[in-house]
Amino acid sequence: MSFRHDSTGISADTEFELLPEDWYAFRIHDAEEQESSKGNDMILCKCRVINNQKYKDAEIWHYVTFLPKENKGAGISVQFRKCIGVAHGGNDIVDAEEWKGKTFLGFVVQDTYEGKTRNKIAKVAPPSGPESAASPSPAVDEEVPF
Repeated sequence: MSFRHDSTGISADTEFELLPEDWYAFRIHDAEEQESSKGNDMILCKCRVINNQKYKDAEIWHYVTFLPKENKGAGISVQFRKCIGVAHGGNDIVDAEEWKGKTFLGFVVQDTYEGKTRNKIAKVAPPSGPESAASPSPAVDEEVPF
């Protein structure tokens, strides 16, 4: 199937507004099982802001890579799964479909990579409710930097 689209006068360098660095509540609206560049299992989470009227539905892609236990950072995938309330403590079956609709708190930063500044989720925490306030309680000790 093909179709015609007139792109005359449209710039490919379209700018978009970045989210300010802060805590946001997110809902995973899509999750895809993939393989990282180093051959590890990975899930791409397409996440939307759910608690901030100005940035509601802003989307950030968040990659969760499953590293072997001897690798530094292997616990990051365990912590993320704990935050979204799926199996996370042992020899678990990981199903990206189960992640869809799950919520979590994410601390968004602005990260420059290859000359472009983008948003990135740097820390996560469990949600305090389905449409939680932006900031986690100070007693949350489950935040993990990514």
